[in-house]
Amino acid sequence: MLIITRSELQRLIPMERAIEAVAAAFVQLSAGQADVPLRHHLAVPPADALALIMPAYLAPSGALGVKLLTLFPHNAGGALPVIQAMLVLFDPTDGRALALMDGTYLTSLRTGAASGVATQQMARADAHTLVIFGAGAMAPDPAGYHCQPFLRASGSFSGNITRRWFARPNRHFYCVKSPCCIG
Repeated sequence: MLIITRSELQRLIPMERAIEAVAAAFVQLSAGQADVPLRHHLAVPPADALALIMPAYLAPSGALGVKLLTLFPHNAGGALPVIQAMLVLFDPTDGRALALMDGTYLTSLRTGAASGVATQQMARADAHTLVIFGAGAMAPDPAGYHCQPFLRASGSFSGNITRRWFARPNRHFYCVKSPCCIG
C-alpha cells in the first residue's frame, strides 16, 4: 500500500489536474454513475467535535475510497488544524487497500478545484476579481489558485478577516470587508 503525504500530493497534483478530475467526478455523479452516500456523522461530545465517514464509488473511473475526517473546532488558533483527514483508496475488483493519503490537503484541494469548475462554467470571460466568502481552514491553500493567471484583485471576508492568504508576488490584492460579516 502506498502512503502519500501532503508534500507528495502537492507535487503530483497541480490545480489544473485537480479541476479536471473534479469536473469528471461531477459528470459521473450527475449521470448516476457514482455511489456517494450521505456522510455519516459521529459526535465526539467531550471535545464538541465530529468525526465524519465519507465513502464513494465512481464506476467509470474505477475509484473506490473512504475519507475519514475529524472536525475539532477547539483546535482553531492552536498547533493542530480544525479539520484533519485521511483518504483510503481501495481496488474495486478485490478490495485491497491501495493508498493512504493526506486527506486534509485533498479536502482543501478538492474545495479549490470545485470552485475552479464553477468558475470555468459560470464566470464571465472578463472577470478579474475573486472574493471568497469565508476564510476557514479550506481557504488558504487552493482558494484562488485556479484564478491566478488572470486575477488582478482578490479578497476574503468572514467573522475573522485575514489578508495573509492573498499576498502573492507581483499582484495587487485587497480584502473585501462587509459590515454584515464582521463580528
